[in-house]
Amino acid sequence: MGWDRGVVTKTSTMGGTFIQTHSKSWGEPEDRRSIARWEGAIRELIRLGYLEDPYGEDSYFQVTHLGFQLVDTVEAELLRAGELNEENRD
Repeated sequence: MGWDRGVVTKTSTMGGTFIQTHSKSWGEPEDRRSIARWEGAIRELIRLGYLEDPYGEDSYFQVTHLGFQLVDTVEAELLRAGELNEENRD
């Protein structure tokens, strides 16, 4: 599902805030409400132990072992349900 690299980045520029995983961007960079939603998601994933902020800079996050276990479980369920196949895993 694109989590193979295990990294989420958050970059703030004059053009807005960009939250990205692998090759996917999340939220609308110039829409503060949208970015607040995704920043909240990152905080919740950290709280639950699925992500960590190894440098404490609020800009680079890594998927934890527990996070990868969750991804593997969700992928397996989606494959079983026929909602995911090997070609569209990223």
